Amino acid sequence: MNITQRLLLTFSLMSLALISLVIVTLSLLSGFQSRFEYVQDNAIPSIKDLNSLVDKSNSLVLFLYRHQTTDDDRKLPAIEQDINRTIEEIKNLNEYYLKNDVSSEEDLQLTNKAIDLIGKLQASLPAFLNASRANQNDTALGLLQGMGGPGEAVRNLIANYRKQFDLNIKIGDDLRQVNQRIYEQTWFGLLSGTL
Repeated sequence: MNITQRLLLTFSLMSLALISLVIVTLSLLSGFQSRFEYVQDNAIPSIKDLNSLVDKSNSLVLFLYRHQTTDDDRKLPAIEQDINRTIEEIKNLNEYYLKNDVSSEEDLQLTNKAIDLIGKLQASLPAFLNASRANQNDTALGLLQGMGGPGEAVRNLIANYRKQFDLNIKIGDDLRQVNQRIYEQTWFGLLSGTL
């Protein structure tokens, strides 16, 4: 093998190594970017929407207690409008979440469970409103604080949203750990390859 052939072989191997390095680097960057975009496009919006759902559910609890404790019957229709409007907002945001934010099969199951809980809430609401309007405070309060009434449905709904919140946080944390692991492996691999 003469010097020209050796130089040609050396430059060919260096070019092949450089091309391989570029391909590996671009592949890794693409993976980092796709995981980052997933967190930005799915996990963060999911968390924001779930926070809104918890806030609206807490507002609903306040409206229910306000209805139960109001002495002035003339104020009840306005409070009932607030209750119905808030339930509709929860339903609409839940539907939006189902169409746009679901991040996994478990998240889908929890979203469908929330839809069922909203149905139970609406089914239990007339008995509560009738008892509250009739000033049957023990009955109305029992439906808020006990089992089988709108209070239980809202508590279960909030607990369900918190599970979804934790799930989306975990998804983000898992992707961060994947990125960290790949970064460390790549760093050591590139250092070793360079040496």
